Amino acid sequence: MLARSNCIRINDQFVKCLSLIQDRNIASMILLDNSIVSFYCNINNGIYIPSFKGNLEDNELKKIENFLIEIKNCEDVRIEIKRKYQIEQLFYSFCK
Repeated sequence: MLARSNCIRINDQFVKCLSLIQDRNIASMILLDNSIVSFYCNINNGIYIPSFKGNLEDNELKKIENFLIEIKNCEDVRIEIKRKYQIEQLFYSFCK
């Protein structure tokens, strides 16, 4: 798990870099985060999830559960994440 203490800081933004995890293949890793900027180094590994604000009826993780189950045995999760979430387009529109 990469927490804020494991992030790289770029222009006052926290970025998660999966290459910091030495013993795993990046093609099998997923970033769940409430900040699209955190995906900068590994855009197609990222799934945006809104912040949890203590609401006991929050079901954001539940919304992506089936997708995570579907891709758990994929050789490269980035292909499926890119297809479903199109984070690249969202990221670049955010950065404009």
